[in-house]
Amino acid sequence: MSTADDICGTYTLSHCDGRIASTKATLTIHRCGDTLTAHVTVVNDLRGTVQYENGHIVGSLHSTGNVTGPAQESVEQTLSKGFADGFDIVIELNRLLLKNTNSSFAFVCSSKLSDLNGEHAIIAINGQPPNQEMIMRFIPDGNGGCFVTANVANSLRGSCQLDAGLLRGELATTQVEADESLMRVEKLISEGFQKGFHICNNESGILLQSSEGTIQLCRILSQTNLEGVYVLKSFNGGAVPTRNQPIVTFRPGNANEVDISISVANRIRGTAALNQNVLSSEEPLMSTRMMGAEEESKLESAFNVGFQYGLECISSGNELTLKNQDCKFVLVKAAIPEAQHGGSSYKGTYCSKCFKTEGNGLLYRLVNDHEKKWAFYNDTQDFRIHVRATFGARSNIEALDNASMYQNDDGRYVVEVTVNPQSTEMFIEGDVNGFRAHYDAEPI
Repeated sequence: MSTADDICGTYTLSHCDGRIASTKATLTIHRCGDTLTAHVTVVNDLRGTVQYENGHIVGSLHSTGNVTGPAQESVEQTLSKGFADGFDIVIELNRLLLKNTNSSFAFVCSSKLSDLNGEHAIIAINGQPPNQEMIMRFIPDGNGGCFVTANVANSLRGSCQLDAGLLRGELATTQVEADESLMRVEKLISEGFQKGFHICNNESGILLQSSEGTIQLCRILSQTNLEGVYVLKSFNGGAVPTRNQPIVTFRPGNANEVDISISVANRIRGTAALNQNVLSSEEPLMSTRMMGAEEESKLESAFNVGFQYGLECISSGNELTLKNQDCKFVLVKAAIPEAQHGGSSYKGTYCSKCFKTEGNGLLYRLVNDHEKKWAFYNDTQDFRIHVRATFGARSNIEALDNASMYQNDDGRYVVEVTVNPQSTEMFIEGDVNGFRAHYDAEPI
């Protein structure tokens, strides 16, 4: 079950009652100590203290009372009433779903305070590189905010939190004399936190943007930051050129080394050193000798050559970009089921337990956001599990592999598949607009 910290962040409205939202709205949920606050901005600001427990959020939001158009007024009133009555919350991938018997809203996460946790190099100020090394660090304070330190000429220290979609805080500073250019940077940082920074994830890392200027951050990575299993999202800006699911695994090695395992048509293994966010291997990575398709061979070669020449690593949320002047790989961290009897052959970017009250979950739903595919993994040893899911009529989906699909009298799509013990079954591909699922376990 999600905690209050799991739902904290800034979100933008994407859908109302299953339809694409016709008006812009942002939702910020933040915690300060034991107090949880929701802040909605459409035309008016709606703000109030809320309670969150067992996947349910409820509270009264108070409006600034400005005049709005009919569409904006409808969204404000429905959200305000929804919070007063209470919403059930579902967090899935980067989406926050609010639903009760009268309405439903889907929001997409634009930033979370936890995205900042760690150490970052300041690599640009107002689009220009700094003339010396500058570091900014964020450490969770345990109360819903962060301690922040910025080292320029002076050391700026304080605390910050998300408030109304902005990163705000007060920083104190040491009083070392500095040249005018460094003083301007320190002023930009200090006043930016005072007035509020917008947090934007971009290709280089995280951009802090205020009314006075911009600060580009790039996370300083360690072996531990890289550790995990990743699926390949794109190669040189395009779709992945293989029917298989390319998987990259990083594990900490000795000293500054990282153990690498890559699976395309072949399994490729080796070691690379991590120095200043660049991964490079002195020796070619070792590969098995399976014959793959031409595009798979090109992808495998690009990985091998890329690591030999060196790949810059840039982390942003759950994405990791590896790039040099010749190639660019965008990886997404996989969500791994807490399996006890093996593991899924398909990797998703989101994973949920289907039987939440039964041990380790028994059956897992795996969703890969960028592939728009679902799969189910059965972690039992002696149960065959039948899955039956009904999808909204506005869904645009097709059944995969052994799954079957038909449309019922209400226009909804019904998809079914049977998953054998310790097996993975592909389920659907496409765009989902609401679903309900039912699971039956039969002993073998």
